[in-house]
Amino acid sequence: METLIHADIFFFISSIAVVVFVLVSLIVGFYLVKTMRDIREMIATVKKETAHIVDDVDELRENVKSKVKLASKFAHAITSAAFIRDILKQGKKKRSEDD
Repeated sequence: METLIHADIFFFISSIAVVVFVLVSLIVGFYLVKTMRDIREMIATVKKETAHIVDDVDELRENVKSKVKLASKFAHAITSAAFIRDILKQGKKKRSEDD
């Protein structure tokens, strides 16, 4: 009879342990699923914002390229004008020396 009581106590304690384990597993699973959903939303947001950043960088690059081209043309025009001015000055000096 004593072994039967020990077996009943063992199964009672085992049943309580299984119920507690299942409840803890369900709670952990619930929070794990909730956390995974939040992570999925964050990843989607990061992907979207990354695409926006890439677009902004492309636009910035195009703006910089156009500014560099404009500056290059401006610098070329200034150097050409200075070169022509120097040639004209040299021509005037030659004419004044010839006189």
